[in-house]
Amino acid sequence: KDAANGDYSGLGGAVGGGASSSKRRHDIFLEGGTSILDDSAGGGSDYRPTHPASRSAYEALLNVISSKHYLGNQPPSILRSALEEILATLKDGSLRDPERKDGISRLLTGRGAGLSDAAFAQMVSLGKSMDDYQDRQSRAS
Repeated sequence: KDAANGDYSGLGGAVGGGASSSKRRHDIFLEGGTSILDDSAGGGSDYRPTHPASRSAYEALLNVISSKHYLGNQPPSILRSALEEILATLKDGSLRDPERKDGISRLLTGRGAGLSDAAFAQMVSLGKSMDDYQDRQSRAS
């Protein structure tokens, strides 16, 4: 399987990290100035933040995963799909933190030890800020 089929394991190792600005971005913009959150044509994620705090956390997590250390300059659909997988992993109550960290690290870097403790802690914190998130199974019922 590959990214087009929804399997992102090892995506970070397979995808070249494109040039990215070292400045912090408050939002990820597409051509024409629209936000990645407003682009419904790109597919990928079903999750849309419903309040400002969740939107801010979502954008911050997008900025983290789109950095040159992880996925880099990728199409919006790839970033949204990767973020959806990260959120599903963070919100999975059956996983412990070491398992969450390993899964997210493999997704972003292609190896289990590629994610620092500080980066994982930041992702956990941002994930907790997205309190309006429901996993795919909850949305389907």
